[in-house]
Order: sequence, then structure tokens, then C-alpha cells
Amino acid sequence: MSSEAEIQNIVHNKYLAEEEIEKGPQTYKTLLKQCKTNLTWQMILRRKLNNSWKEGVISKVIIPGTRFGVVVYTSNNKKYNLLVEDSRVGVNIYYFFKYIWKNEFVLNLQEYWKLEKDEWIKHENEKTISKGSILKWV
Repeated sequence: MSSEAEIQNIVHNKYLAEEEIEKGPQTYKTLLKQCKTNLTWQMILRRKLNNSWKEGVISKVIIPGTRFGVVVYTSNNKKYNLLVEDSRVGVNIYYFFKYIWKNEFVLNLQEYWKLEKDEWIKHENEKTISKGSILKWV
């Protein structure tokens, strides 16, 4: 877990935030971690990330089907894939590096991260996703 000083450095230095986004997709709350309730830091981070987006350094992905419009930032020269899956209880958001199409309708993920509440949780078990349930692939 990051210390409050490290998180403050990410908030005030947009290049550190961009480095975190290069490693994996991020939301405001995943960048702020345990300081996600600090509204001042949220506002500063939003402004800096929106400026980086306007400059074309990072990409902004608005996730469909989420109640309050989750925004995920990705790197323009990313090495990972971002996938939004429709499920019966809402949407699931995953990012991963490698995938295999078992056939033209079934996608298999070996190692992936799932956005659960405000953090990315790593899963090493195999995940099968049908092509029809994919809402967005970035």
C-alpha cells in the first residue's frame, strides 16, 4: 500500500500519474488508493488527467452501463488490453496482457486484473468470456 506522501506526489506531478497509467489502466480512485475520500486531491487529479487527455498523452474511456459513469484512463502506447463485459448484475471491467480466442465466439484470459470497487484485483484462474457479452474493448 502506498503512503500518503507517495499519493500526494502522484496528485501533484502529472508525469508520475502518467507512469502509473502506463503500467495499467487507472481510475481516479485507484490512483488515490486510501486517500480517495480527499476531495481536494480528487479535483486536482481530475484537472491534471483531463489536461493530459487534451494534450493527447493518455486516453479517456467512459465505461457504459455504470451507474455514475466510471472513467478509466489508459496509455496511448499501452501494452495491455481493457475489456468491459456485460453481466446480469452490471458490468465487469478487466485488463490483461495475453488472451486466446478458443473459437470465434469464446475468449479465454489466463491472467487478468478485475476492477472491484476501487482497486484492481489480480486473478490467475482462467476466465472465459463470450463474444456477445463484450460491451467495449480498448
